[in-house]
Amino acid sequence: MKNIFKFTQSNSSIFFYILSGVVALVGINFHFGMTFYLSRLFIIVFLIGLLVRLSLKASIYINKVALVFGALFFLILFQHFISVIISERVYDGLRQIFIYLGVMSLFIIILSMNFQTTTIIKGLKIFLAIGLFQGVYGIYQVIGGPFGWPTYQSIMSFIPTANDKTVDGFLYSGAFGLFRAYGFFPGDVSHYAAYMATIVTLTISFIMSDPRSKYLKIVLFISVLALLLSLSRSGLLALILFGLPALFFLTVKLKVISNKSYLIFFLYLCGSIVALMIFGPKIGDLIGFDTSHLFETVNRRIYDLVNAGQDPQGSMSIHILTRLMALDAFTLNPFFGTGLGVNASPWFSETYSAGWAGSHSHHFDILGQTGILGAFLEWFFMLLVAQYMWRGLKLKQALIHEKLILAGLFSTFILIIFGNILYHYFLNDFVWYLMGTGVALSRAMIIDSNKKNNAF
Repeated sequence: MKNIFKFTQSNSSIFFYILSGVVALVGINFHFGMTFYLSRLFIIVFLIGLLVRLSLKASIYINKVALVFGALFFLILFQHFISVIISERVYDGLRQIFIYLGVMSLFIIILSMNFQTTTIIKGLKIFLAIGLFQGVYGIYQVIGGPFGWPTYQSIMSFIPTANDKTVDGFLYSGAFGLFRAYGFFPGDVSHYAAYMATIVTLTISFIMSDPRSKYLKIVLFISVLALLLSLSRSGLLALILFGLPALFFLTVKLKVISNKSYLIFFLYLCGSIVALMIFGPKIGDLIGFDTSHLFETVNRRIYDLVNAGQDPQGSMSIHILTRLMALDAFTLNPFFGTGLGVNASPWFSETYSAGWAGSHSHHFDILGQTGILGAFLEWFFMLLVAQYMWRGLKLKQALIHEKLILAGLFSTFILIIFGNILYHYFLNDFVWYLMGTGVALSRAMIIDSNKKNNAF
């Protein structure tokens, strides 16, 4: 019986490792009438296996934490369903609910597998490895764009994909005269930027745990460079305003790292920035890339952020308008909103005489589309995730390296949740993967701590 249990646990670990990799490649999909993302295909496989076990009357244990979140997800989906049914866009709203169901399933699956801390951390290392690949590929797109180098879209042109906004795998911004790093997120460059920002934050926590690792420092350098080359303001601001300050607070105030390790990390970070400033222009000249134009574009993007409307090719004034329209939708439909799916079937605002197809902010979107009831339930879920991760961070007997990784996950959570004020990252698979692993790691640490206490 023990051997069977070990075999099952081993299979679950392998599944988790594969899932950690495919979630990081969330942009890759196959479209045959409907869109199949790699991570969601693995979720379907897992659920089919679960049904087979149930049909064979096998016992399946789901922990209490997963059950609590499952009950909350039921309430969220039920409220969204009511909001959609009474709206004017039932089909598009139901399609959005299925997206919610997919990412929520991912979260519950991770939480219900009852992994040990070592398994979760190994999965996160795989996630970071794919993050390095994503960063290198994004840089490749910027450098290879002018030369038309091959991309996975051009090589696999015979496979139809959905929502691909690139041209043969490249995104060229005519307004700025530059190619942008996009990675395997062909539908949205800002989602790629948010993903790279989470890689940066999580990698920093791993570096603090292992300051001598050259590999992790390479991952950090590549991910920062890829984030900058995406030219995404929301991703960069989410990292600077929320992710890094949260990590600084957790590592310093909770004293989960020595001052020596902290000093080593920041010396490396400062050295990397100086090296990038000194050698960046020379490397750019060698490959025919005008770095001066890049910095000029970054400055222009920031200028448009603080001086909305003054740059005729800027987009900040439009983003402000869509947020105001979201508030208009909320005030007219305060309890259930206008219904999900406005991105496909816009809601017409009589106040602004324009159609509202969503804002560059998940929080504004959910408030306008599902009202205060839907927004409150989602915010309560976010608070519950934060509260549970915080419990793990406060453990006195937990290992330092585990608390550091959990601090990195908590910081990525803060980056994502508050970053959703600036854009809409919430329904990406990698977001729910990181939230799920954060809660799962905290739970595993709490269980280990209780075992140690009972041993004395």
